[in-house]
Amino acid sequence: SKKPLLSLACIFALACYSQANWVINTSDTANTTNSIDATISNNITLNNKNSAVYTITSGSGQMGSLTINDGVTISSNKNDGKGIIINGGTQVNNITNNGTINAHGQGIEVNRNARVETITIGATGILSSTNRRAIIVNTGGQVNHIDVQGNITGGRGVFNSGTIGVNGTGTSSPNGIKVTGNITSTSESAAALGNGGTINGGIDIQSGTLTGGRNATQWRSYYISVYNHKMLNGSIKVGENATLMGGIANANPYGQSGVAVLNGNIEVAGKIYTDSRASQYDIFNIYATINGNIIIKDTATLNNGIWNQGVINGKIEVDGTINTQGGHSGVYNQRNSTVSQGIVIKENAKIKTKVTNRGTISANGIEVKGQVGGAVDNQRGTITGDVKIESTGKVEGGIHNSGTIKGKIENQGKNAVNIYNIQGGVITQGITNKGTATIRNQGKIHQGIINDGGTLTVINDFRRDENAADGYRAVGEIGKTTSGVHIENKNRGQLYINAWYFNKEDYATNEERKANALLVDGDYANITIGDSFINTKGLDVDKTYNSYSLIADKDGNIVGDKVNNGQGIDVNKLHSVSGIYSFENFGGKGQYRANINRDELSGRTLAQSIIYSQRIRNVNLSRILREATTQVFVSGKESEVNA
Repeated sequence: SKKPLLSLACIFALACYSQANWVINTSDTANTTNSIDATISNNITLNNKNSAVYTITSGSGQMGSLTINDGVTISSNKNDGKGIIINGGTQVNNITNNGTINAHGQGIEVNRNARVETITIGATGILSSTNRRAIIVNTGGQVNHIDVQGNITGGRGVFNSGTIGVNGTGTSSPNGIKVTGNITSTSESAAALGNGGTINGGIDIQSGTLTGGRNATQWRSYYISVYNHKMLNGSIKVGENATLMGGIANANPYGQSGVAVLNGNIEVAGKIYTDSRASQYDIFNIYATINGNIIIKDTATLNNGIWNQGVINGKIEVDGTINTQGGHSGVYNQRNSTVSQGIVIKENAKIKTKVTNRGTISANGIEVKGQVGGAVDNQRGTITGDVKIESTGKVEGGIHNSGTIKGKIENQGKNAVNIYNIQGGVITQGITNKGTATIRNQGKIHQGIINDGGTLTVINDFRRDENAADGYRAVGEIGKTTSGVHIENKNRGQLYINAWYFNKEDYATNEERKANALLVDGDYANITIGDSFINTKGLDVDKTYNSYSLIADKDGNIVGDKVNNGQGIDVNKLHSVSGIYSFENFGGKGQYRANINRDELSGRTLAQSIIYSQRIRNVNLSRILREATTQVFVSGKESEVNA
């Protein structure tokens, strides 16, 4: 009968790899060759051999395994003497070390065109290198799975520049790298686990401790235990019982010209410890891409936070503790960097310092349900979604915006929060407060402010501007809500407007009020108008003005008489921006007039005072002359005296 034809894949595999024989140097003068499976049960000490074990091609047609029994010690003492070498053109099944391998060079090396199914450091196993990698998969080499149950105690850790996880989809099991033991890099310039090739299936650190070098990247300034700088198809997971001494870096050492991609998540449920250097963070994404999320679970503790200087096509979610030190942000999104699905600070989260954005946060913005000890700070960055403090959230340093928030700011927190919209800051969809907040605005709030049953204080800044038509301008610009007003106060909210600038003394018509007055809506009686600053450039000292006209509804109807618990505008809270005038009630309710503020006219002479003070420009000289008939202005140290 005819034999079945081999598949093309099978023919290709046979052409690339041959089954291996194991050559074991039992001493400097003797060796054994084992077909298929080999077991080492006796100690081996070598002083002039290149390796303790290596492979040669075999015609057996079967893949064999190598086992080093518990209690066995293999010492390869020659300079650069290696433990186990899988040579090119050979393939083996499993390598299992339950004993101790002490190598001067590489501990276990998989060369180009060599293939291994599984490398296992058993629970009793110890693997150590004096100067080189404990395990290395060279370019063109393949290993399906590395399982560290025991201890890798010396050398430059585990490094891959070939392929780990030969199933390209990274879905076969087992696959990638799993750690339940300990890996220590004794080289300050190497991470405990490093990837410069391709890993399919991810890195799963379920328990144990990984210790990396303190200068483990090409920038030589970061304490790193896990370092991916090529292609990782799967997630990096740090289990609840795992500890990293050194952070996680997904980083391109060649800047923007290279490729560093993580197609999966970084998930931390355990602990990461790093040092207090100014540049040090616990999780780095530098000139690199994460096609997934960074998730800090509720059992996790980080020492120095998260730094993104690349692209995260997912979210950053924190539900654990970030005890940042040295002035670090708990989460930092750098300039020209992107977090596409937002930042979520969950209920159990405790971030010691602030959350900073200088790049772009798309989609869901920033949501705070837990505790942030510092600020949520948008430093000239762009946030496409909202910045929201939920009822369980607390932001002790307030919300700072000097960039662009294309959504809204919403506060539902039970703790008071300060919101600073700094010059250059833009909030496109306005601010909604349902808790307790103070807004200090020097930027632009396009769709106004809504106080929905909360307690809100608003301070809207203004400045002298020689180029402005009236000599001053409102630095803070507040647009209108969908109800057509600057500020809505509803559901029994308490609204305090502590600083507002008006460009003239009153407004005579509905249209003028719609264009210039402070427009409000809702519970008028619960709106308290504090200090109001009046531009007196066109003031007529003989005229009486209507303070109630400064406040209006969306149609321009006067409502200034309804605020302050129905008491109307308090004239004592009106101030001349020039400082030249004070105001007093005069006539009916809401009517007021201006008086000269003589403190502003001090100087050697009245004329010198007029020249000296910039603010004197707006003085009505006829009124001053009338006042001068009862006042004498003298020079020197003397004060004003009655005539």
